[in-house]
Amino acid sequence: MQRLRCSCEGRPLTLRRSTPRLSAYFNEENKLKVQIGLARGKDLRDKRETIKRREGEREVKRQIKDFG
Repeated sequence: MQRLRCSCEGRPLTLRRSTPRLSAYFNEENKLKVQIGLARGKDLRDKRETIKRREGEREVKRQIKDFG
């Protein structure tokens, strides 16, 4: 785990451990295998687009609620 954390330093990556899609299992040699994931965060442009889309959806719901 520490080795992976060191390899991620300097890059915009995050170690993901508590995601439901990740798993841990024993192989044929009774060694524990843990599947982990690396995730890259959204950049500022993506965040702005998400916020704009979310606000647009809220406005549509508000209009439907006021109309109905």
